[in-house]
Amino acid sequence: MNKLKWGLRLLTVCCVIFPLLFTFSVYQNNLLGMIVPPQIMNLMSGQNNQNSNNENALTSLFGIDPDNFVSPTLVGEPQFDNTTNTLSVNLNFTNPLGNQSLAINSMSVKVTDGNGTVLATLQLAHPVTLAPGQSGILSIDGAISEENMAYLANSNSTSLEGLQLSDFNADIGGIQVHLDNLNDLMS
Repeated sequence: MNKLKWGLRLLTVCCVIFPLLFTFSVYQNNLLGMIVPPQIMNLMSGQNNQNSNNENALTSLFGIDPDNFVSPTLVGEPQFDNTTNTLSVNLNFTNPLGNQSLAINSMSVKVTDGNGTVLATLQLAHPVTLAPGQSGILSIDGAISEENMAYLANSNSTSLEGLQLSDFNADIGGIQVHLDNLNDLMS
């Protein structure tokens, strides 16, 4: 009985030790690889299966096909209502995700002049949900105060070149996105 007990103990030790030794021998030069999956390691190193750059690895991880990505486009001209001093802009936006719906719950951006004076805050009029590859209209509205209307009327500029978009906030599928200055991103 004593020999059987020791034999079972030895078998248990072998069943635990040998797989561990084998795993350590396979990953002898890369012990982090035992814990972190190879897909994440490739993403961290800037490679995916085709050895492309980090941006493509990120886009493929999230199901975005960069070839099908379409920049948002302006639909018609921005509309301004003189009675309420409300500016309305419509953008055509296409969901770049190849396998998942995209819910844009909220979005806001501040319009400032070259000196940093906030002229208006534009916000998404209503939430929009787009199926994979589907296009939809994002209605963005904002009011301009009487004071800022007078400021714009008194400025020497007749174009919108000096205006900047800043403090962009969005809730996209529950993920909060914040960008301080959209002009840096778009240039």
